[in-house]
Amino acid sequence: MTERPGLESDRVDTGTGPSTRTDRVTRHAGLIVFILLLAGVFDAISGNPVDAVLLVAVGALLAVFPDRPVYVPSGAGHRVRLGTLAVAVAAAAAFAIVVGRFERYTWPVTIGVLVPGITALTFVWRGTRRRDPGPRLELRQVAPWMAVFVALGLFELVNLLLQPGLTIDSYDHPTLSVLSDAILDGHLGRSLGLFVWLLLGVYLVDR
Repeated sequence: MTERPGLESDRVDTGTGPSTRTDRVTRHAGLIVFILLLAGVFDAISGNPVDAVLLVAVGALLAVFPDRPVYVPSGAGHRVRLGTLAVAVAAAAAFAIVVGRFERYTWPVTIGVLVPGITALTFVWRGTRRRDPGPRLELRQVAPWMAVFVALGLFELVNLLLQPGLTIDSYDHPTLSVLSDAILDGHLGRSLGLFVWLLLGVYLVDR
């Protein structure tokens, strides 16, 4: 006797295939677009037009051209050689030291941040991410991080509204940027901040 082929209705969709994960990414993209646009609006009314334009532009691009990464089986990732990693870290350190010499809110440091930022976005948008994201995270795993980000967002919004003006800083009701002034006012603090920002960006792009 031959085994009867399984009917289409007998097949169970486990929801872990590439198409299912791609649909999940597309659904989450809407939330990311909303967050980017909202952040851009608040940056605009706070007197940060450059940041506002960038946030709104990225949100609009993500809405028009949704990110659809191509997944490959687990274990097909690439290995980074130690020499390449050392060169990348050294380049990031040199870049941070040079750009960190410029004062905050000046065009040289703004361009120094824009160049690697736009480069990273272009690199990602070309579809270079091909890693399987793995199983879906459970709510108990992401809830603590969600609580932290929501708390920081509420802290920023409340203090921004309590300031004498949206473009006037106040140490009585400091926003996160005001709290960072003590660290980023000096060359060393700005360079360390840029260095950590670059490393975090490389990590996220590689994900």
